[in-house]
Amino acid sequence: MRRFTHSIMACLIGAVSQTTLAGNEEGFYVGASYGELHFHSDGDSGAYKVFGGYNFDLLPTLDLAVEAAYVDFGETSGEIAIRTIVDDESIFIDGHQTTSTTGWNVFGVADFSLGPVSLFGKLGMASSNSETELSIAGRDNLRNTETGLAYGAGIKTQLSIFSIRAEYEGFYAEQFGEFDMLSIGVSYSF
Repeated sequence: MRRFTHSIMACLIGAVSQTTLAGNEEGFYVGASYGELHFHSDGDSGAYKVFGGYNFDLLPTLDLAVEAAYVDFGETSGEIAIRTIVDDESIFIDGHQTTSTTGWNVFGVADFSLGPVSLFGKLGMASSNSETELSIAGRDNLRNTETGLAYGAGIKTQLSIFSIRAEYEGFYAEQFGEFDMLSIGVSYSF
């Protein structure tokens, strides 16, 4: 998946140099992105998001926006060992864990126009809802909701009312620690 994402980014940057672009305009936008999520502790997962926001056209080279997104962080699974004490002895019980996570993000976005491309940075908060299914006798499924810092950076090109963007986003949740998402997306301005 990372090779696919890197190839798309290279094509995006190459196409930008040969395209006449319109500048960002003030107003609402909506879009969707697909990419790869990397949990620093549990591995990778496919992820997607649907987002929308409002762009404030302040100066010819600077735009500020407020953006919100619903993100499906995908599903991770793996083998686990649970430590328990039986008759004053510590034993380990093997099992399997599957965790699916979704969330809502809210960002402030600063967009700097560099001619045919724009670079943007974002800072905000993310709320994640996780549901973990354990296949160990006597254990219940777990639900967890967390809110934490989120940040990101990316590159985009504006093609009339459409925008193509590649971005990196980083998140922190107590259950997973740090995790990040690399994605490619399209948005529509109106």
